[in-house]
Amino acid sequence: MAKSIDEIPVEPREKYTCALMGDSLTSKTGLVESYGRTVEHSNILHMPDYSCLYVSDGATRVELDVHESPSGGGQSQFADVILMAFNVASKESFDKIENVFLPLAKKNHPQIPVILVGSDVNLRYGAGEKAWTATPEMGFDLALRIGAVEQR
Repeated sequence: MAKSIDEIPVEPREKYTCALMGDSLTSKTGLVESYGRTVEHSNILHMPDYSCLYVSDGATRVELDVHESPSGGGQSQFADVILMAFNVASKESFDKIENVFLPLAKKNHPQIPVILVGSDVNLRYGAGEKAWTATPEMGFDLALRIGAVEQR
């Protein structure tokens, strides 16, 4: 059963680290950039394979360091959370979450929470009816199998 995001014990602090994992064409960079654009009171510093977001509610400023690379680049060992992304229009990308990226991430740190994201939803309609597409149900099933965090 998926854990609710509210059940994860997190002590308030001023800096968190997130490792992004997934194939190279899963819009990981776009996820980080869009988060930086849509969150109020945020600044983003972006370099290849690394982003630093500063978010503030006016009283508290929080730094979110995001390390992104196809294999996690070893950054999962330092992460507070791992965000795994797959392309919903690619069966190979979907399968790699469970068969490649999860074992890599959990190898040394089985307790790190994982958030699963299906990306490139707009591509699922572009290749015609015969193309493989991950349905929302398939994504939920995968999230349950890998023990990903559930947000309600």
